[in-house]
Parts: sequence; structure tokens; C-alpha cells
Amino acid sequence: MDTCILLLLLTYTSSALTENVGSTTGTLPPRPASAWNATWTDRLKRDLLLNYDKFARPAQHTNTTVVRLDLTLRHIALDEMKAVMTVQGWVKMAWIDEKLKWNDSEYGGLKVLHVADHEIWQPDIVLYNSATANVVDHYGNTHCLVYPNGEVLWVPPTEFQVFCDLDLRLWPYDTQSCQLTLGSWTYDGDKVDILMDKSEANMKRAQILTEV
Repeated sequence: MDTCILLLLLTYTSSALTENVGSTTGTLPPRPASAWNATWTDRLKRDLLLNYDKFARPAQHTNTTVVRLDLTLRHIALDEMKAVMTVQGWVKMAWIDEKLKWNDSEYGGLKVLHVADHEIWQPDIVLYNSATANVVDHYGNTHCLVYPNGEVLWVPPTEFQVFCDLDLRLWPYDTQSCQLTLGSWTYDGDKVDILMDKSEANMKRAQILTEV
């Protein structure tokens, strides 16, 4: 299993389909004919998702799906008694889906498609050192953005709970280090390769709370 390890340092002072449409240079192809006035988005979504298997990794078995991952933290709470850190934020994931490519000139110049997160394949990324049975809790119904080259962008709001190895000898002026170990649950690294877009999580304007 391919893993991605993210280290967080907290410093604080404690307190309590297959149909082609012809096009002419400089002009758009005709609108798709439909009794119910289908849009180019309707047609593209139908063409891409017909017979699409969301449980099959969208690449040949000999190729690797690279998942670029970035984490923006909005809220961090550290329970020192339980040695558990709760993190809320956004997980940004991007990858190429070989089955979701199209020529935008054949679909009225459509350059981005919104699809529900349950409609397409997603990497099964989990938190290996989770403090709860819910290894990664994505909340809310967030759409994925799909681009003509097959790139998929998904940014779900997420909550993690992770065990931390705390050293309180310098309390209340201590610095703690908590590690998030993320990786695919079922795919080896030669099938799903996870790369951090940044070496550190974005903690700008994150709210940090402690509980003693």
C-alpha cells in the first residue's frame, strides 16, 4: 500500500457514449437534438457515464494512477488527556480518469463537467493511524470537477481523529508533533501513487484548541 505521511507541529500556550458530432472551423456544432431540450452538459454526461464502472480503477492495470493530495486545515483540537487530535479541513485530491476524456469542440466548447462524487471512481484513501472506526469522514455532498483531459478535482470537507504521542514535560509551553499517515486501503503503490502537492499542510488561519 502506498502511503503519504503528513507531519503537523502544534505550538501553543495551554489554557483551560460513442456518437460523433461534426464541426466546422470557427463554428460550433449544432445543438444536440432532443425532445426535452437536452444541453451539451446532458449529452456529455450521458456519453461519458453510460456503462461507466465506478468500482474499476480508470486506467490500464499496467499503469499507475497518480493522486495529488493537498490538505487545508481549518480547525484543530487536541485532547491531551486522551492524546487524540481532531482535524477539520479540506482534502484536495486530483487524478486523471482515462475514461472521462472528451473533445470539447464536439460538445459546444464545454470545458468542465460537474458530477456527483458517488458517480465516478475515487481513490480509497484512508487514515491508517485513525483514532476512530471512521478512518476518513467526508461530510457534505460535494461535486467533482472533470476536465477534457480527464483530470478530476475533488475537494471534500473532511474530519480526522488521530492518536498523538504527546510529550508534556514542558507543559504549558510544549510543542507537540502529530502524524497523519494516509494511503490507499486496497491498492499498492504501483497502482495508486499518492503525492503531496506541498511538503506541509496549509494551516493558514486555522483555529487551534486544546483540552486538558
